[in-house]
Amino acid sequence: MKSPFPGMDPYLEGRLWPDLHKSLGVAIRNQLSATIDARYSIRLETSVESNEDPQEELGLMVPDVLVDHLSDQPVPLPSGSVATIAPRLTVPAPSVARVTSVRIRLARERTLVTSIEIISPANKHGASFEKFRQKWSTLRRAGVSLVEIDLIRRGRRIFPQPELNESPYLVTITRSSSGSTGAWPIHIREKLPLIPIPLLSPDPDAPIDLQELFELVWVQARYANDVDYSVPPPPPALSPEDEEWARELIAAARLT
Repeated sequence: MKSPFPGMDPYLEGRLWPDLHKSLGVAIRNQLSATIDARYSIRLETSVESNEDPQEELGLMVPDVLVDHLSDQPVPLPSGSVATIAPRLTVPAPSVARVTSVRIRLARERTLVTSIEIISPANKHGASFEKFRQKWSTLRRAGVSLVEIDLIRRGRRIFPQPELNESPYLVTITRSSSGSTGAWPIHIREKLPLIPIPLLSPDPDAPIDLQELFELVWVQARYANDVDYSVPPPPPALSPEDEEWARELIAAARLT
């Protein structure tokens, strides 16, 4: 079964996002491995981003650890006496997101050629947003081609152009050879694009069909078993027009 949406499914922007994020990284690596020259290596690299305010990204990131309680059973002390240890407060751990990048390198030299960033909610909020922006600038100055795949409607983007920030989804590609950035704004009613992944000259770009990969991951992960289409998607809310359109798609697919 396919998603009822023609492109990105906004219902996956919540608790299922970490699985989709990781799965897309694997699918991109597998497709690149079948098409680009063997002198390149392709690796998944993971960084950990924390969010000090879990409520700010409620439903988008999940705490790794939550202290529910400590034992109030007596604890023996070295002197032979006992003490009871009980907490005064229950404190949740900061929410944590593991952010996957696909890195293309020259196999022998280990030189980083292209970094494909699948944007996480953690990249679009607070201190982690500033960290991601600095990372982007550092890689650009180092002569690395950058691909940003942003399938999250919530949060900030590093590009100031209003027309890009108003787009629900966005792909940008910054080429090391020219320093220029190409952008693919994507509306919620559109299919995900076919995008070129820059390599080193004289090698041609490697095409990646994001829609094909998304549909592959959707079927393999069986997301239809986990999505509740009877409720609105995770925030932000769709426009009234898009909400009506989405309800019609869901009803036609008989998923409620």
